[in-house]
Amino acid sequence: MITKPTANGRIIAIGDIHGHALALRALTRVIQPSQDDVIVTLGDYVNRGPDSKGVIECLIELQERCELVPILR
Repeated sequence: MITKPTANGRIIAIGDIHGHALALRALTRVIQPSQDDVIVTLGDYVNRGPDSKGVIECLIELQERCELVPILR
């Protein structure tokens, strides 16, 4: 369930991570998600990339910083 973000919150979509934890971590450093933000992850999380475990760990960390909405196929 996506809650309505506050006036300062953003809705951010991240698609097709494909096991690239370094890229995901770099992206989250740039966007600096806060408690007011909603991140929606789309597509494949672990398929084909070098660090599937790192992607899952990063997503777990993200849900502690903001609202994480995983969209699975």
